[in-house]
Amino acid sequence: MEELRYYRTLGLPAGADAGQIKSAYRVLAKKYHPDMSKDPSTGEQFRKVAAAYKTLLAREEKRSYLDSTVRRTYRTSPLRPSRPSSAEGVKTSVYEIGQLLLKGKTASMRAFAAKRLGFSQQKGAYVYLRKALQDPSEAVVLAAVEAIGRLRVSISAEDLEALFEGSSRAVKLAILQTVEMCGTKNVFVGILVKGMQSLDRKVRSKSLSLFSQI
Repeated sequence: MEELRYYRTLGLPAGADAGQIKSAYRVLAKKYHPDMSKDPSTGEQFRKVAAAYKTLLAREEKRSYLDSTVRRTYRTSPLRPSRPSSAEGVKTSVYEIGQLLLKGKTASMRAFAAKRLGFSQQKGAYVYLRKALQDPSEAVVLAAVEAIGRLRVSISAEDLEALFEGSSRAVKLAILQTVEMCGTKNVFVGILVKGMQSLDRKVRSKSLSLFSQI
């Protein structure tokens, strides 16, 4: 809903491309910038236009970059990922998305990259997801944990156990969900033991349930 509001501010339809966003901004900046309009009352409207421009352009550039890097790995169908056209294509895509995960300027960009890696079907993506577990943004950490679960990377047990201790409730529950998705619960017994000792009833209950399945 917020994104739609930004498009309306620029007088654009939802999904307008970068060129349209830049063009609309140039027109509105001339109209509302106090120095150009000679009307001080337009300052607030100009700030709204500038905020919409910066936000939408950043999102559009992110989408464009990600689309170019995952095109070799995913089909155009939104329903399911494609089979890679070649092993080299998969490696390159995972590498490029992994670099975005590690070096993306915004948390939303890094979280998006983590989710993409989760759908890559390439367990080698764990090289990047492992580092993302230390990201300062909890949203990125949660996305990385979920991706690890989707890839069923059981060798993540030690890293996830280290993260589990001292993490927030949301991260703990995400880790337990990943344990469930991985299937080999005996590998994650250290996490489950810590979870069973948690003061949080939901974390404790989930840990007990998974431990009983070993």
